[in-house]
Amino acid sequence: MGGWVKDVDMKTAHGNTVLPIPFHGMESYPPSVNDLYPQSPELQNYLKEYNTRIVTMDDFRHSLKKMN
Repeated sequence: MGGWVKDVDMKTAHGNTVLPIPFHGMESYPPSVNDLYPQSPELQNYLKEYNTRIVTMDDFRHSLKKMN
């Protein structure tokens, strides 16, 4: 079984953001200009409806302080 972990590790390309999302069929990671995430109307509707949370850097820093 495989998976992908995107964390805030400085050795991970774009580790402090959600995007770009790795996907099967990518030529390379970090993604090249040829590696565009597949777009579809269904995906756009999903993103508009469910991916609505906004997290600022202040929110992120505050959550890190809670962990310590």
